[in-house]
Amino acid sequence: MEKCLYLSAVEIFIFNQSGKKILLLKRAANRRVHPGLVAGVGGKMDCPFGKVETPLETAIREIEEETGILNTDISDIRLAGITTADDRFGKWLIFQFIAKLKSDSVKFRDTDEGELFWADTDSISSLNLIPDLKNGILQSYISDTSFKWIKSEFNENDEITSLSN
Repeated sequence: MEKCLYLSAVEIFIFNQSGKKILLLKRAANRRVHPGLVAGVGGKMDCPFGKVETPLETAIREIEEETGILNTDISDIRLAGITTADDRFGKWLIFQFIAKLKSDSVKFRDTDEGELFWADTDSISSLNLIPDLKNGILQSYISDTSFKWIKSEFNENDEITSLSN
């Protein structure tokens, strides 16, 4: 049997207190993957100081690194789904989280990852989303709270060729 080694990452969809807005990131033009497209906050799982992070620890770290929002500002964070992805960089396990802020007065800071902005949850389809989110994944996290297992495959141009759950 052939070994299948996965790279690991997290993506977090942060909602305001009312759940009517979602904090998204328009990726910077200089990003290697999906420049200029809109995604959730996130990043790769690290091993800081030789210690393996859990997906939740990674999600909390990435929220703070990319937005300045502290764990104490979040009222709820939960694992909402896991996506397996096969792209030009390798095979991935992407742990997707949903987080909710305690207050609408929580502010985020600028990031070199791109431009953070609040989007109305009912206007998501009009955004220039990364391919897997454009194909309904983000909308399903907004409208359905059930856990999701998703499989996506991409070609060498980062275009989605297969998406299933």
